[in-house]
Amino acid sequence: MIGYNGSAFTTAAAAQNVLTAALLDITTGAITHLRLADVATDNSTVLLPVKASEIGHSPANPRFTYMENHFGPDGSGSATPGVGTFNAFTPALSATAGVPIAPGGSATSTVSVNAAEAALSPALGMMIVAPDNVSGPSQARLIPN
Repeated sequence: MIGYNGSAFTTAAAAQNVLTAALLDITTGAITHLRLADVATDNSTVLLPVKASEIGHSPANPRFTYMENHFGPDGSGSATPGVGTFNAFTPALSATAGVPIAPGGSATSTVSVNAAEAALSPALGMMIVAPDNVSGPSQARLIPN
């Protein structure tokens, strides 16, 4: 999955000079799926959507491994150490999503652990994303296992 200016992948008007999520087939070098990325104005967190079926997964083949790399506008970058595994249909870790938080407020969410799945799909941890926060590191928190 690549987050990049859509102009590099297509001439479609909707994708010109906007951030897109491009799924790259590393065997052929072809872009197999392209959609607009989810990013708000003055935001520093980008969500790159992909459907499980687009990367060859279904309830019969639910798991994939992943690594996380991130890059800053100045070319700097870093990565979360290790390789994680994720079950797209029965996650090892799950939490309440979409909890509304008032400006200046706080909220809680319950995290559930599926122990049987955690043994098969050990996660690197959780990422909590709050895209409405002020731009900067407070928009996403990485909570390692």
